[in-house]
Amino acid sequence: MIGAATGCSTAADGGGMPALPWLLHDGTPAVLRRIGPDDAAALQAMLLRQSRASQRFRFHTPVDGLTPQQLARLTCNDDPLQLALVLVIATHAPEPNVIAEARYASEDGISAELALIVDEAWRRHSIARRMLGVLMQAARRAGLQSLHGHVLQDNDAMLALVRSARWPVTLDRHDGRVRCVCIELVPQRRS
Repeated sequence: MIGAATGCSTAADGGGMPALPWLLHDGTPAVLRRIGPDDAAALQAMLLRQSRASQRFRFHTPVDGLTPQQLARLTCNDDPLQLALVLVIATHAPEPNVIAEARYASEDGISAELALIVDEAWRRHSIARRMLGVLMQAARRAGLQSLHGHVLQDNDAMLALVRSARWPVTLDRHDGRVRCVCIELVPQRRS
């Protein structure tokens, strides 16, 4: 039990974020919810299903599976300056079928780094766009002013998403293979 050793709790209220039922474009029912320690095996399985290129896009290096410590860190969701979500196909199977993971993590409460991966078998369902939208809303509610990410220059799908959203993309001054994305979180007006 990976989460138990870390002191990570699974708050019954999802840390203020309720599970959201989603219907994918093909009619498949899914649930978007906070990640928890019980998702470690399913997250590992999803990551291992991906090509080396997809693993490299997410972690900036190919991975041959994550260590128990890495999984514990990725599935512990106790820090109020972090939010990690999984999209799970709605089934009655004992193990969840994670098809996407998205997160942000802030060190200063002002800006947060974001990361996202969608299972290759489930791409072209607008999952990345929708999950980014949920992350942005949650980050605004948490008082963050911006989200930023580092995208490898050959990650054409993510760069296309970023450009279609008209988010600024700049060259990383330390590594020419990396593009930097900054999303300013303008507070939403209340009517």
